[in-house]
Amino acid sequence: MEKKLRDSDAFLQKVKIDNRSLLESATRLSSSERENLMSFVQGLDDKMYECTTADTQLMDRLRRLVQCFENDYQGMNLKKDDELVVKENMMMHSSTGLKKSETFSELRSPFKLLNV
Repeated sequence: MEKKLRDSDAFLQKVKIDNRSLLESATRLSSSERENLMSFVQGLDDKMYECTTADTQLMDRLRRLVQCFENDYQGMNLKKDDELVVKENMMMHSSTGLKKSETFSELRSPFKLLNV
């Protein structure tokens, strides 16, 4: 993730350099060409701002997600067959020895009694 952040920073620097060179070229253009180029550059700037804002929001969400996983890791029960078992998953554990297919076949077959 840090690599992506560094890559995006490098890309941002490259775009800024390109914008500077475009602005220098714009000073040599006619007024109508200059206006067109400035509106294009401003559009690029707006898009960069949107991307940067979206990137920041994604980073914040990822940070919160990682924090949630770290907090959940602390709430894990480590006592079942040397495996990490989350407490919520323990509630769903079936105490019967039936396989899932046997359990579901009994639940999903309303005509089972009729076919005996």
